[in-house]
Amino acid sequence: MMTPIAVLTSCSPPPEPAIVVDEEAPPTVADVSLAPPARFPEAWRVAGLLPETPLALADLRGQVVLIDYWSSHSLASRTTLRDLGALHLTHQDAGFTVISVNIDHQDDHDELRQRLRSLDLPYPIGVATPESARALGGLRTVPTRYLIDRDGRIRETYAGGVPLAQIEEELKRLLL
Repeated sequence: MMTPIAVLTSCSPPPEPAIVVDEEAPPTVADVSLAPPARFPEAWRVAGLLPETPLALADLRGQVVLIDYWSSHSLASRTTLRDLGALHLTHQDAGFTVISVNIDHQDDHDELRQRLRSLDLPYPIGVATPESARALGGLRTVPTRYLIDRDGRIRETYAGGVPLAQIEEELKRLLL
């Protein structure tokens, strides 16, 4: 079991604005030094990968959503994709969905799409744009996950290898 690197519970940015990817190659989405918003941006959208249509938060209004920004270079990111699928399947009938957003394959969608199809993940996967990361105050660590309530408020921000059991505890409270 991985131990958490950090859990962000406030809207103030970390002191150092560098992106950290499990000490491996950095992702290509640019970092910005804005504080994350209290509400998830209504207009947030990313390029769709699986399915190949754009993914927008507005399409999920009324659901609890976990948005998972991940990198192919991050072991913590890659190893939890299937676990997030199990979490999605367990709670989808209660109004929960996961959206995974890859941050390092903006140009080569075909290669990533082929690898992800073999995983048969039950939730949508998109590709980040600099605008989608900027709308959230920038990404400094991957994985970074945002748990959003039914009203579009960011309830938790998880940075690094946070155990999914910790995320599921808060998720269950939001689904009540």
